[in-house]
Amino acid sequence: MAIRKYRAAIIGCGRVASTFDDDPMMVKTFGITSHAGAYTDNINIELVAASDISKDSLNKFGKRWKVTNLYLDYTEMLKIEEIDIVSICTWNSTHLDIMENAANNNVKAIWCEKPISDSLLNAEKMIDIAEKNEIKLIINHNRRWDNLY
Repeated sequence: MAIRKYRAAIIGCGRVASTFDDDPMMVKTFGITSHAGAYTDNINIELVAASDISKDSLNKFGKRWKVTNLYLDYTEMLKIEEIDIVSICTWNSTHLDIMENAANNNVKAIWCEKPISDSLLNAEKMIDIAEKNEIKLIINHNRRWDNLY
């Protein structure tokens, strides 16, 4: 019996999404250090798509992680791809809009970088969207209290 793999996508293809795993010191200290690294290490998840406003960053990401469905516009990606989990690895001022789009496109889990948002009001809106749409919302704080930081 084949186990269904969750389909994941990443919005924002910078350091925490990807390139931290190219830093030997980060990997030595923490192990897997990026969203893409975590997804590709999990046999139950398939990293199927990515989006970034920088074509160069997007192409490097695609090559590094062997992802071919690459988008300069995340709204297009969310409409076209069937995504179960999305990582939001962009500036906090963009998180609410991205979450609203993800909810409107049936994403069921969101792994969002810290801080959750640029204001308490927007953070509360994101939590409301998650509750209303039964979306699992996780805010990434795994290294927040590490002495290195």
